[in-house]
Amino acid sequence: MKWQAELVCLVALVAGGARGQEVAANLPDMPEPKVETVRSTVSVPVPLHDDIHRFDKRVFWSMTGALAASQIADTLTTESVISHGGHEQNHIFGQHPEPVPYAMTNLGIFAAQVGIFYLTEHSKHPAIRWTGRAFIAAVTVNHAQLAAYNASVNPHDPTQKCSSFMDRF
Repeated sequence: MKWQAELVCLVALVAGGARGQEVAANLPDMPEPKVETVRSTVSVPVPLHDDIHRFDKRVFWSMTGALAASQIADTLTTESVISHGGHEQNHIFGQHPEPVPYAMTNLGIFAAQVGIFYLTEHSKHPAIRWTGRAFIAAVTVNHAQLAAYNASVNPHDPTQKCSSFMDRF
């Protein structure tokens, strides 16, 4: 009986081993390990903070608002002077311009100035941005001075003439 037990164990081992090989044959291949290749690193210069420009809405809208206020004041005071017998000194408008074409021409000039200012404010070059800001500031001051002068002018005094400091350029 001893030999029979040994035979059963031998058959079990052989059958189990064969079955183990059969199961192993049905398994997928073991994945190959990924070999990482070392790439040469290229150093990319990080731009300095000065090179990065974000559109500053506060500067744009505050200067645009100041320009609009001064141009509206200039337009209204000029209309007041013209309606009381005075005349316009700017040759673009003529001596006695009609109110609607006068306002539309001023609106067109304002839109062009704001458009140029918008483009300069989006520039990445600080010199261009500051040139646009200086231009808008000069035009704003010019309209404010003209409005102040128009408010104090006597339309019946022919010796009073309102001239812009921008006329000198």
